[in-house]
Amino acid sequence: MMLIDSWSAIIRSRAFYLAQTDLWYFKDRWDSLTSSQKGQLNSFRSALRDITSYHPDLSAAQANWPAAEAWFIVEGSEGDVLDWESDQ
Repeated sequence: MMLIDSWSAIIRSRAFYLAQTDLWYFKDRWDSLTSSQKGQLNSFRSALRDITSYHPDLSAAQANWPAAEAWFIVEGSEGDVLDWESDQ
């Protein structure tokens, strides 16, 4: 589980994951996904967008942070996630 101690860290992490998963919506990539993968991706992004609406306090947002499938993130950028999330 991620350790987040501020709303700004949640918002930055959300923006990072949304930007990383935006790449899957290019037609060539989208067409390569199975219907199951498309559903996983859409559900993940929806949960990210809704995290601050459905979980009004920081601990609830952290406890309900959606899990990313390994294939969501572009290869080589995994380290950026940790740097991004730890930058308070």
